[in-house]
Amino acid sequence: MSLLLTDRATGEVTFDGARVSRSLRCPICSHLHREQSWCLVDTVRGLAICPRVESKRKIGEAGFLHRIDGADPAAVPSWQATPRQEAPLEDLGHLQRRYRAALTVDLIQQLADRWGTSMHSIERIGCGWDGSAWTFPMHDEDGKVIGYRRRLPDGSKLCRKGSRLGLLMPTARRQAGSLFVVEGESDLAAALDLRVDAIARPGCRVCDNMVKRLGKGRDIVIVADKDAPGMEGARALRKSVLPNARSAVIVQPPGGHKDLREWVRAGGNREALRFIVESMRGF
Repeated sequence: MSLLLTDRATGEVTFDGARVSRSLRCPICSHLHREQSWCLVDTVRGLAICPRVESKRKIGEAGFLHRIDGADPAAVPSWQATPRQEAPLEDLGHLQRRYRAALTVDLIQQLADRWGTSMHSIERIGCGWDGSAWTFPMHDEDGKVIGYRRRLPDGSKLCRKGSRLGLLMPTARRQAGSLFVVEGESDLAAALDLRVDAIARPGCRVCDNMVKRLGKGRDIVIVADKDAPGMEGARALRKSVLPNARSAVIVQPPGGHKDLREWVRAGGNREALRFIVESMRGF
């Protein structure tokens, strides 16, 4: 375990420590206790964070900051470290050809019958088959495939091992007019049947920053599922996108329908959706 602390104003690294071990003892409390604790030691700057021995400077829940030389911990020796970089996103696009080749007309028809959407819209969101589940590619905001959603015949939903969460996006996006943001691949297929420019998040509380970048300068329509988590996620997304978007409204399927797909299957159409959106923009 390690802990990296930086000065928010300057970006300067003030603590870059590793968890204590048998070979790296805590210089503050190891002489007082037989067992090692959750202490951290920054050997470069001669600092330690110890949850057992108090000092004048507390570092959140990690413990108290100490200087190994016994000086006041308020004065921390400065040192500029090379910024840590996250591992690059793996491009999983090479799997798409294999998954698409394994997808049969019968498999697409099964899903279309189950969802009540067109086969064409299912194909547009990149549906494939990995041998045991339907697959749907997830993209970053640049369109790079970074993961796959899997939907098993029993209805179970999961992600392919090694996937990172990203947006579900159709091919040949119109990228004009309002951008509709829905939840999940089945709602995305339903939105495409209504002939709107739409993308989908794989969950109601993820990928907000990706939507924010894609929706810059556009009118965004967030279609929320009719439950508490769906509305909470929609409100959080609206708050996130508003600084960049031209406008952002939240709509829900009318009546007792829990999501967009269910409403479309029951007869919801493009004109009705347009009326709902315009009604919300009037408030």
